[in-house]
Amino acid sequence: AEYWLRESHARMLVSQIRMLDQELLSQPARLDLLTAEEEKAEHSVQFVKARAEKLKQHTDDSRQFQARLTKSKADSAKALAEGTHPLVEELANSNADLSAQISDLILNIKKVELEEDRISAEGKRISDDFKSAKQKLEVAGLSQIIGQVLQEQRRVLPDTETYRRKSSEIETQIAEVSLHQIQHKEELKELHKVDQFIADYTAGITGSEKQRIEDELRYLTNDRKQFLEQAYKTEDTYLRALIELDFAQRSLREAT
Repeated sequence: AEYWLRESHARMLVSQIRMLDQELLSQPARLDLLTAEEEKAEHSVQFVKARAEKLKQHTDDSRQFQARLTKSKADSAKALAEGTHPLVEELANSNADLSAQISDLILNIKKVELEEDRISAEGKRISDDFKSAKQKLEVAGLSQIIGQVLQEQRRVLPDTETYRRKSSEIETQIAEVSLHQIQHKEELKELHKVDQFIADYTAGITGSEKQRIEDELRYLTNDRKQFLEQAYKTEDTYLRALIELDFAQRSLREAT
């Protein structure tokens, strides 16, 4: 009976060794399969990403083109107004300043969108690294050191304090842009009554002076209405971009 027990135990050990050998031999194939699945998933979204990037580039180009047209129109009117009546010059200069603000807004939108893309990519990279490391360790049967490896990865993550500070800066920007939007909306309401606006604007000059410059003021006022509408829409786009950037930074901070 003792001999039979020893033989049975030996056969069981041999069987376990063979199973372990088979598992070791299968690990490279399992790792290859995991890698192939990851590559397939990555490839399946490439077309969607490329299409989205083209649409985004088209939107950027259109936005910049409109801004150049606005600035060109405002600068031309400013040049024509030089040496004319002070009120005409003042309104033309104000329009030129507004067109410059629109151009600056569009540049800022581009910067914010690029930063949001960078932050989102960083967040995805961190998430993918954690997921990939965990999966491969589990496949390799090394689940006991997963926690240690992931903890080590966390040591090289971005400084969360930096993103907290940036989030605070974004909140300030959002407040400032929102205030500008309110101001522009209020001014637009006033300009919808063009005759009343011109009457108020020329209240300090004589009737003959007003009659002489009224056509120029009306032209510049209509331009300003268009510029204000463009500024309001551009600010709206800028606000959305800032909010998306803030969300991306908060998500990254939570992930780390």
